[in-house]
Parts: sequence; structure tokens; C-alpha cells
Amino acid sequence: MAKRFFDNESFAWKPFGYVADVLLLSLIWVVCSVPVVTAGAASCAVYDTTVHGLRRGEPDMYARYKRTFKTELKTGIFSTLLWGTVIALFVLLCKALGAFAPDGRNSLVLEGAAVCVLALITGMILWSFSLQSRFSTAFGALQLNAARIALAHPLRTLAAGAAVLASAFITVRLVAPVIFLPGLVGVWCSFMFEPVIEKLK
Repeated sequence: MAKRFFDNESFAWKPFGYVADVLLLSLIWVVCSVPVVTAGAASCAVYDTTVHGLRRGEPDMYARYKRTFKTELKTGIFSTLLWGTVIALFVLLCKALGAFAPDGRNSLVLEGAAVCVLALITGMILWSFSLQSRFSTAFGALQLNAARIALAHPLRTLAAGAAVLASAFITVRLVAPVIFLPGLVGVWCSFMFEPVIEKLK
């Protein structure tokens, strides 16, 4: 009985292995994202590894991460630059409009609307990286497909985008959660996106 309990393949130990994999995936994502422009490729690799390794239990998940990261690096860099520019322009636009925004309740409504749009854009980015990890598509078609699918599934897109924004907000203030949030976001996005992606195959 005791021998079965301490077997790392036993049911009792599987949750610990799952948590350890989420932590390790998060740390690998952080290391691979240090140059910033490689964050897209790192996100592609996290999504692909989460789906195949964590959720489907396929072997050699970290070899898969490395392979996906290297394969998607070039396209991931271009995607990161493109969407990073979109986010930066949107933030600048919000700041410019904020100078003319009325005080009080109307200002809160506008801020809420801006956060929703930012979550939608962030969700589109996540669709782009998720699709990139699963399909071989030309760069322009990839981005158009990501935007089209994101708008066709707004609730899934907003749920994924909001998770990233919340994770970024928490990490900026506490830092330490970065050791597990990227992996958790990858798992969350896989539950949001996979039902749609499976139908595209």
C-alpha cells in the first residue's frame, strides 16, 4: 500500500506532478521571454506543451517545448513586434483621450470600456500564438485568422485576455506569482481555445 502511494505514477502523486510541471513551464517561459521579442515563441511553446503534455499526457513535454520554441521563433518575433506595436498604440491613444475625459462616473465607464478593448486585443494575441503553435500558416493569414476567430468567439477571447491582464497586474505588484502564472494562463487558454481549434482541423 505504502509503496503504491509513493509511486510517482500513482493517482495520489499525479496532482503534485501537475503542479510541478506548471511551475517549471512558467519558469521556462520567463527565461525564454527575457529578450522580450521572444515572448511570442515562448507563448506558442507553452500552449503547445500544455495541450499535448499536461492535458493529453504525451511524453517528452519539455523536448516538445524546446522544439516548438525553436520552430516558431522567427514568426513569433514578428508576431510579438506586430502585436506589441498595436498594444502600445492603443495605450497611447487611451492616454491621449484620457486627458479630455470627463471626471466622475463617465470617466469610470470609459476606463472600463478601454480595459475591455484591451482584453479583447490581448485575447487576439493569444489566439495568434495558439494557432501558430498548431498550424503552419503564412504570417498574414495567421494574424487575420486570429482576429477573425477572436471576434467570432468574443467570450472565450475576453476570458483569455482578462486572465493575462490580471496576471500582469498581479505580477507587476507582487513579482513572485510569475513562477506559476504563465503556466496557469497556458492551461486556462487551452480550455478556452481547444474546443474551437479542434474543429478547425
